[in-house]
Amino acid sequence: MKLFLKAIAYRIRPQKKLASVIMLAMQSTLQYIIPSKTRRKILALFFEDVNRVLHLRKIGREVAEEIYAVKRELDILHEGKVLRREKRLNKVVYSINEKYLFYDEFLH
Repeated sequence: MKLFLKAIAYRIRPQKKLASVIMLAMQSTLQYIIPSKTRRKILALFFEDVNRVLHLRKIGREVAEEIYAVKRELDILHEGKVLRREKRLNKVVYSINEKYLFYDEFLH
């Protein structure tokens, strides 16, 4: 109920209300576990749509953070096996690693 009230308070558009409420809940719980704001934004971005495949600059635009901060956090998430990194043509793209140990817990 609190999250719904927060969503109304932020005046979220109806079609994006559910995704935004989920993102708010995920970010508020994760702030205690994951202290990096950029890392939380990246995780929320990928877990919002688990089939997403994005390159560095697109992720930087989506989370509205400095490109170097995004790169550093992507490297950390890749080393932790949370994200997969693969080279396609001349770009490096990132996606969620479904084999990550806590993959299911992040989805619930």
